[in-house]
Amino acid sequence: MAADAYPRLADLIGGWFHQDYDIEGDTIPEIMGSFLAVTPADQREDLRQEISRFLSEHAEQLDEDFEAVFQPDVVPAALSGSTLNFLYEIRALLEK
Repeated sequence: MAADAYPRLADLIGGWFHQDYDIEGDTIPEIMGSFLAVTPADQREDLRQEISRFLSEHAEQLDEDFEAVFQPDVVPAALSGSTLNFLYEIRALLEK
């Protein structure tokens, strides 16, 4: 499993949900608001599709696979209750 299979999602996690994520906001909607303001629509759609694909391909071990693939600086469950909720919330915000 490698992050290069999900380049948009890897960029989002590494670039926006890093150890200093609070620079962009304190909540997922605030951080995503900053992200959406500077990200073209086609890239947002690519990211939305990657999230859906990741959820489908890693449903059996979502937490473990998310950690292994992206090695995030933040704990998704701390931001949104679970990795699943974290990804669902981001995907929903991309659809607006």
